[in-house]
Parts: sequence; C-alpha cells; structure tokens
Amino acid sequence: MRPPIADPFGSSDSFAEESRIFRQSFWRTYRGALLFSVLFMVPLMGIFFWFAIPEVFLGRGRIMLAVVFGFMVLLNPLAGALGAVLHPIKVTRFGIQGPPTVGFIEWEQMKLVRTFWLGHPYARVSLRHHLFPLWILLALLDEDGFARTLQDWAPEDNPLRTWAQKRGV
Repeated sequence: MRPPIADPFGSSDSFAEESRIFRQSFWRTYRGALLFSVLFMVPLMGIFFWFAIPEVFLGRGRIMLAVVFGFMVLLNPLAGALGAVLHPIKVTRFGIQGPPTVGFIEWEQMKLVRTFWLGHPYARVSLRHHLFPLWILLALLDEDGFARTLQDWAPEDNPLRTWAQKRGV
C-alpha cells in the first residue's frame, strides 16, 4: 500500500510520511569487511594467481602481488564500510527503502528472509517481482530501535518481522 498523494495546493504536512532512519556502524562494518577480505578474498586470489599466472610468485611479481593484496585488504573494507554508512536503512509504515538496485520495498513484497555471514551478519530478504534481493547489514548503531520499528510498523505475518523476532534483533 503506497502512501496517499497529498493535495498539491493543501498543506504539505497533511499526509506527512513518518519514517525512521537507521545508520550502520562504520567501525563494525569495516572490521567485518576486513575479516572477510583477509580470510576469504586474499586466499582465493592467491589460489587464482598460483594457477592462472604462476610467474607472479617469482622475482618482481611478488612485489606486485603484495601491492594487490595490500590494496585489497585496505581498500575493499574501506569501500564496503563507506558504502554501508552512506546508504542508511530507511523504514516507513509502508516498507523499507533499499539500495538503488532494489528501491523502495513494500511489506507485502517480502517473501523469505535468511541470515548470511559475510564478515558481519546480513538479512537477505527475497522479494516478489524483483530480480535482486534486499540485503540488510545488521551492524546498526540502533539495533533495538530497528527491532521495535519492525514490531510496530511491519504487518504481523511479514517475514522480516517474524525473522527479527526469532533472531532477537
């Protein structure tokens, strides 16, 4: 259910949409992305280079490999953390504002929620009529407020609300 369209000549607050914004913790997101890079991405890239370009491990190639791994360990978590901080979660009475690839998601469009660990826990929300799922990073500054908002605004049969109640978010 979309919010009603306000009268263009009436007062602007006659249908003021109530919303809450939840920001993600920069340092918790950074540590999670750093952990993911060090434990998963660097070994995977090392194996790839070992089989695809074995001469990288000889002579000057080691310096190039160290630079690539250094950038991956330092810049990948920084980019992930900045992206998480710059795209906060906006929850309204009608749904959740996702990233630009997903857009605004109404409560009725959610069909399944699962937990994934990629350095930090994520809620992966499968959606009806959408190609991409909604990924919600659970490194929020106000996790209790997010859970209370879901309890107050999401319908009782909403998968995200029931998932959050079971998980204790």
